[in-house]
Amino acid sequence: MINDLVVSDPKVRLSIFADDTAVLINGSNITILNKQLQRAFDEIYNWCSAWGFKISESKTQCILFSYKRNVDVNLRLATRAIPLVNEIRFLGLIFDRHLTWSSHI
Repeated sequence: MINDLVVSDPKVRLSIFADDTAVLINGSNITILNKQLQRAFDEIYNWCSAWGFKISESKTQCILFSYKRNVDVNLRLATRAIPLVNEIRFLGLIFDRHLTWSSHI
């Protein structure tokens, strides 16, 4: 059922495995990326609401792979802000924001 989940922006990619989903985008302009991701999150939230899926808001996090220090990312899932974290676990792998793998190892 979840394999029907799509977003309209071709630059936004989804990685779906069972009930784990990652939303991915790359680029250099954080303002544009933030807007594209927010539209994708709105689409995902609306799709989930329409089909009766509940998103675990407490597990929803955002990570930015970059060496830039002061980055302003403001993403929301419905009315809840999505926290920006320095490392994230996806499918058993721990990714840190610099992709060093030190946390995973």
